[in-house]
Amino acid sequence: MYGSETYYRFANRAIQYWMGKRLPFLISWYLTSKCQLQCKGCFFFARDFPKARPLTSTQRFDLLEQLIELKQPYLTLVGGEPFLCKDLFPIAERAQQGGITVDVVSNGQDISRNDLDKVDGRFFKIWISIDGSRDANDAMRGSGAWDRAMRTLRHLLSKRRHTRVCVSTILNHLNIADMPKFVSMLRGMGVDQVCLKENLIPKYRPEESTLPAALEQLIQIKEESPGFILQEKEFFEHLLNLRRQGHASCFPEKHLHIGLMPEGTVSACVSFPVPIGNVRDRPLVQILEAGHKERYGATLKCPGCTRDDSLFFSGILEKPWRSLLPGQAGKLLHTLYA
Repeated sequence: MYGSETYYRFANRAIQYWMGKRLPFLISWYLTSKCQLQCKGCFFFARDFPKARPLTSTQRFDLLEQLIELKQPYLTLVGGEPFLCKDLFPIAERAQQGGITVDVVSNGQDISRNDLDKVDGRFFKIWISIDGSRDANDAMRGSGAWDRAMRTLRHLLSKRRHTRVCVSTILNHLNIADMPKFVSMLRGMGVDQVCLKENLIPKYRPEESTLPAALEQLIQIKEESPGFILQEKEFFEHLLNLRRQGHASCFPEKHLHIGLMPEGTVSACVSFPVPIGNVRDRPLVQILEAGHKERYGATLKCPGCTRDDSLFFSGILEKPWRSLLPGQAGKLLHTLYA
């Protein structure tokens, strides 16, 4: 199902990039802003997405056909909660028919057994978002969220045949100390892979005495089980040196990973709000071609990865990014990561 065609498409993208044509390797498509939770680290609750008019089903499938025509290698369906979008499974099936490798990211909350049983074979990977231990997770995602997500995870593991069952975790000051224990538990359960994101680790959290020891244990787990933790060893070294190194180059900065928002906005970065167009106004390929030229020119420079308003919701910043001009946001970021 996912093999030579995917590798061929990635290789083709690399050749295109080398020739100067900037088409994304990865696309995160935020199908909906609807969600059962209001997580403290989620940027959707700091912007106007819930109020914006989402794409219609017809517009979504028109956009999908454009992705197929572009021979997009990889697509991740996210939200909000993508299982609250009625087009989730039809989009996944059509994308798969069009040769696109498709992942889905879910909070694992109250998904029907019928929908869970339809997951296997329709996605390459399903990622369930769980932020560490019960106490740490529920402090960020709400009471009872951990139990519901773990119940979903166990059900998916019991039904797994073709789709890889994975866990996505946001590292923060509440969970980092116990993260090695949590990751080891997931490995024992038979989870296929774990993705650790550094979204909520600014320069002064967690305490220096906690972070190095935890990261060293995670490196050990990675060495014991190659491929289980998605991030490379350099990722952990980057976190350890985050203070003095500042912002590191990333896929979005190279225009390799873009975001498609529920209302059709194309973001040149999945983390920092840099809109470069809307698919309601013109075809995606035209937006990408124009956006690459405009994005990091003299008038716009990437200030660093913030995951938008995540730092605001974790109590680290006093104002969300949407209330700041790009220059102001950049100054704050350089202060945080200096």
